[in-house]
Amino acid sequence: MDGRKRSQHDNQRECPRETGRPKTIRVSPKTISMINALPKKRGHHISNPNPQSLKDSFQTVRNRLVIEQENPRLKQIHLHSFRHWRATKEYYRTNSLLAVKYLLGHKSMLSTERYTHYVEFMEEQYYSATARTVEEYRKLIED
Repeated sequence: MDGRKRSQHDNQRECPRETGRPKTIRVSPKTISMINALPKKRGHHISNPNPQSLKDSFQTVRNRLVIEQENPRLKQIHLHSFRHWRATKEYYRTNSLLAVKYLLGHKSMLSTERYTHYVEFMEEQYYSATARTVEEYRKLIED
């Protein structure tokens, strides 16, 4: 993201799309200030803007996880997998292919249908808590 194109108080950014036309997305002022606070290693970019570099970094981290977790199935995850996952989650949340089509920036509903998959998501998949004292720790274990 280029913090110079818009002010920190503006909550919209232009993002490139597959169609070549930019898509405007809403970004909270807090997120923009967090991004602007990140160290800029390459001019005004927070990371290498080269898409191949991003892909290489992702594959390096993924391959490390395959070894650490002893799970070769992680090799099946690609950057584009996250787009399918997001589309599927949005379809589950809204039950609207039109909303997913808008989110992904597709012109055709057929393209959107390729990205959405019917999956039964559990209502509460994750629970996260932190204990600061021994008593809080005990309570977390008992619950």
